[in-house]
Amino acid sequence: MERRKNQFSLEFYEESLALLRHYKYEFIFFNEIKNKSKRRQVIWRHDVDFSPQAALNLARMEHDNSVKGTYFFQLGSQFYNVFENNIKDIIKEIVSLKHQVGIHFDIGAYNINSEKLLEKYLKFEKIILEEICNKKI
Repeated sequence: MERRKNQFSLEFYEESLALLRHYKYEFIFFNEIKNKSKRRQVIWRHDVDFSPQAALNLARMEHDNSVKGTYFFQLGSQFYNVFENNIKDIIKEIVSLKHQVGIHFDIGAYNINSEKLLEKYLKFEKIILEEICNKKI
């Protein structure tokens, strides 16, 4: 697998997944971590900062390659709106591909000055994302 500096392609990405599988890495979710596991494990995660459409392409490729990942969505993104039907459909499809979703929380979006307020807004965003994907997070 040869890669030139600062180049990323879907082909390179798929080759990377194949290499991890070749070396017998098991793709796990955060909630599947076992401290004393002797297996080779990898947590595959994505922050969806700019493009849910690109995230969906990766999620489909991962699914086709028996890889599971976690996709973290920003509820206050400047680049997409999780309340638009097409974005909700993307999130639901990612979940249907057996991936997990989570919150890519932006503390700067709120006036948080205590742990209590942090917890309040985390729960707030969690409830919204759970409603969108119809699944517990």
